[in-house]
Amino acid sequence: MTNKIDVQDYLLEYILKLSKGEQTKELFEKYKKYLDSCNAAEVNSAIDKYIDMEDDFDHIERTVAKFIRACERGLESQKPIEFKNPYLKLLLKENSLLEEHKNKTTVIYKEVVEEYCKTKDIDINKLSILKENLLGFKQVVPHYLKLQNSLFPALEDGLENMNCLKLMWHIQDSILSNLKELIKIIDKVPFDFTLFNKIYGDMYLKIGKLLYREETILFPLSVSFLSDEKFHHLLEDVDSLGTAFNVNLQDFYGGKNMSELINNSQQRKEELNKIIKALNEREDSSTVQKEIKRDFKKLLDTLSPEEIAEAEQALIAEGVAVEEVQQLCELHVDTFHEALKNASKRAESGSTSGNEKLSGHPIANYRAENKELKSQISEFKKAYKRLKRKNDFNDFNEALKSISMIEIHYQRKENQLFPFLEEVDFTGPSKVMWGKHDEIRDVFRKLKTAVKEENVGECVSLSKSLIPQLKRMVFMEEKILFPTAIRKLPEDVWATIRKGESEIGYAWIKPGNLWAPEIVSEKKLNFESTPPLKTKTDDDLVDLSVGKLSPSQIDLMLKNLPLDITFVDENDKVRYFSQGKERIFPRSPGIIGRSVENCHPPKSVHVVKKIVNDFKERKRDRAEFWIQMNGSFIYIRYFPLFEKDVYKGVIEVSQEISSIKALEGEKRLLDEE
Repeated sequence: MTNKIDVQDYLLEYILKLSKGEQTKELFEKYKKYLDSCNAAEVNSAIDKYIDMEDDFDHIERTVAKFIRACERGLESQKPIEFKNPYLKLLLKENSLLEEHKNKTTVIYKEVVEEYCKTKDIDINKLSILKENLLGFKQVVPHYLKLQNSLFPALEDGLENMNCLKLMWHIQDSILSNLKELIKIIDKVPFDFTLFNKIYGDMYLKIGKLLYREETILFPLSVSFLSDEKFHHLLEDVDSLGTAFNVNLQDFYGGKNMSELINNSQQRKEELNKIIKALNEREDSSTVQKEIKRDFKKLLDTLSPEEIAEAEQALIAEGVAVEEVQQLCELHVDTFHEALKNASKRAESGSTSGNEKLSGHPIANYRAENKELKSQISEFKKAYKRLKRKNDFNDFNEALKSISMIEIHYQRKENQLFPFLEEVDFTGPSKVMWGKHDEIRDVFRKLKTAVKEENVGECVSLSKSLIPQLKRMVFMEEKILFPTAIRKLPEDVWATIRKGESEIGYAWIKPGNLWAPEIVSEKKLNFESTPPLKTKTDDDLVDLSVGKLSPSQIDLMLKNLPLDITFVDENDKVRYFSQGKERIFPRSPGIIGRSVENCHPPKSVHVVKKIVNDFKERKRDRAEFWIQMNGSFIYIRYFPLFEKDVYKGVIEVSQEISSIKALEGEKRLLDEE
């Protein structure tokens, strides 16, 4: 398969050759496979880089026009068959009306041209109709304003630079400038047919270029980089910026204008909060579920995963303990089970980009693991039933070890996915789900103990309780977490998530590579990573309190210490973790910039807060813990850092000390001889 980075490089090579005047059939054939398979992001990136290398704007536009024509087959094949998003549907409707107006005006223009060619005279009536139609082009202004003031700024966070979009903006301004000139020419006597003909032809071509670029580059890019939530905010701007060609905004909202839509959204939230509170306050859950399904049928039929998740988050924000919401979580899922299944079906037909279905995308990886988990559950059931009949603990233990690999799946969620959801203020459901992970982990721990004790009854009982918990977690992921994450996180964030996944690994699966994160710029990361120290040579040393080391020496030393080190700054944000050869606890780049309290399970957050607060108030100078895990003895220590009596953060130092505990007697340096 063609490497995505190579495609961009080859596209840039091709556009540079076009810029130098090389435009031959042989040149096209050489690059054809890249031109025919390119997508909007790759074309945009190549144009951006080319514009950085060129100063002459007119030359740039001519070259880009040739380049986009050459990419036509690739762009057309990658363009979605239909844009599901209401905002893009609105823009497409405006474009279709612009196309209609352009064609209608051109018919009148041709009549004027034919008349002039025959008689060398201008029909005043037809000229008046032509002027009226030219003035009608001004109706496109709200369309351009929406792009310039709303859509383009929204894309800034996802694109490496804005050169391609700036070029579109330049063409928009040029079209409006052409329009002013044409109206001036019509009003001027004598009528300058030659100049009018030249400018109208230029405007006609530019309108066509923009229509094509919007639908094959701009709109597909928007789908890739913007979440549904972001599109919703863009829709809110439409009221102030207006619509082109008198498009009725209500047609895109079921007869409601934006203010009504917002009010309706608020009403839905209030109704959903009533449901959640009723579930939380009433003990007769089966009765209240029936009442809710009866009284709130209309809401439940159209409920989205985000709305359920946000309702739980609102509970936490109101002061309800995470643990309490966690206990009620299963009741919420049971009540909304059918609504979530219906929402899932709707999502299948209206996915933001469809990229999450491609193997290699983080969501595709999670779903592949969930699919494998179903097979693991089936085998695990057989194993505990055989255990009950034959007392075969070896067989059961192997099945337990295999299904226990789901732990890697949960660790990836906690360390890779949850941090980025926190960035978009989606924290409550993540905390609740992490608590559910811990409940499942607790069952696994108890099962391992029961196996050691060869307690058949306990093993069977725990196994029966484990399977529904695993299935329920899959349902929560597939129907709430994943659909919400897909809509809230843009493609550049998914690329960052994918790049950090290998740090933790995968449960049972080997990820595919149809989805390539390399097409997204590494420049736009959504976590607050501190840039590495840059040195011109290895002689550029960093002054330390004692001695001097190069940044590479510091990094090398930290990576080779037999310890896991994590540094949290004075603002309680994770700023660094060491990347040793043998990691004790999973860490990935996703935790950089994350609040330290979000890096721990909900049930232990209060302990973490107390330790950090004690450090800040100098109530103690260390905190120590030791645990036994998978045959290892782990010693965990926390130390506060102060500089001139000012608190600067805390370091966590974890070490496997089984070999140290086993030491006896003594061994001196000379004993090595």
